Amino acid sequence: MTATQGAAALSISRKTYYKWEDRALGAMLGGLEDRDCGRPELPEPLQDEIDLNRKIEQLQREKEMLEQKIELKDLIHEFELDRVRKNGSKSVKKKKRLR
Repeated sequence: MTATQGAAALSISRKTYYKWEDRALGAMLGGLEDRDCGRPELPEPLQDEIDLNRKIEQLQREKEMLEQKIELKDLIHEFELDRVRKNGSKSVKKKKRLR
């Protein structure tokens, strides 16, 4: 197929056909170049975002643990107050019986 026939088949000018042909050949040659093995490194901003998201998750877990600790301390404090109230009222009753 000639350039004229290819351009006509694509409904473009010959100038555009040659431009596309050069672009396509350049891309094919680029695809044949040797590359490093493995997954390419992430761009720096994307890696920073991933690191920040991990830190946020870690801080959220720590926050939840601290909230649970506070709840437990409050429960223990209430339990001890209740125990003191109950023991205090028993000692008053014992004193009344002795009189």
